[in-house]
Amino acid sequence: MHSRVTRKESEKKALIEKLSGAKCSLMFIYEEPPDVELSSETVGENVYVIHPPYNYGSLERWLYCGNWLAIYPPNKAFEPFDTFRTSDVEIQKIMQKFGVKLIIDSFPDDIEWKLMDETYYAQVRSLRSLGRTFGAPLSYTLGLTRMNQPFADFALNDFWEDSDYARQEYVGPAFTDLDVACAERKLGYKLPKSYIRLMRTQNGGIQKRTNHKTSERTSWAEDHIAITGIYSIGKDKTYSLCGGFESDFWVRTVGWDEQRESQH
Repeated sequence: MHSRVTRKESEKKALIEKLSGAKCSLMFIYEEPPDVELSSETVGENVYVIHPPYNYGSLERWLYCGNWLAIYPPNKAFEPFDTFRTSDVEIQKIMQKFGVKLIIDSFPDDIEWKLMDETYYAQVRSLRSLGRTFGAPLSYTLGLTRMNQPFADFALNDFWEDSDYARQEYVGPAFTDLDVACAERKLGYKLPKSYIRLMRTQNGGIQKRTNHKTSERTSWAEDHIAITGIYSIGKDKTYSLCGGFESDFWVRTVGWDEQRESQH
């Protein structure tokens, strides 16, 4: 578990069961008063603490009655903040300040949860410290990421969202070097080695974390951009490099070639 967003009910249930099994009390902070009666310890305005044992089923009323943020261990001094607009560095500082090891934040409509684990941030601090000790960039100090080994230090097993829609529209079959050459010839561009390597782990799909912060306004939003999916190599899927929404489609639809020429 680390800093990421999940929509899966199975992952949410597993997390709650794990916390209960570890005898972790949780403090829930609601934006507005819950519209159901909750059996708990009230520690502040719209702030409640529940103690184990509990399970996902018994907490359903908690989890689907308005936007909330939950922390472990409970700390009445904790000050809620917008986790979706706060950088990992700042989140780490806040967790250290209040002695919090875990934050769960529900996105509007309770569909998405953002999970923030102090263990993850502690690992990041240790790796950065090690890189500074040896006076070299972290990737070279640990020998994790080389020019010819992109994603060597990346947790790809937790990168992709598994859904029927992704498998139907995005995820293509395994490809060969000939498939890569054919795609490059059709597109008129060389495909990045890092993209090809990523596609060899799974050929296209929808990633779990879709929103990425930016330093300036984009056409998508004030401070972030959303990557809705990654095209596969091939032509079998609608969202593949040579599929239904391939390059020619966008040239015809929005005139990308004309836009590109006007920028040069």
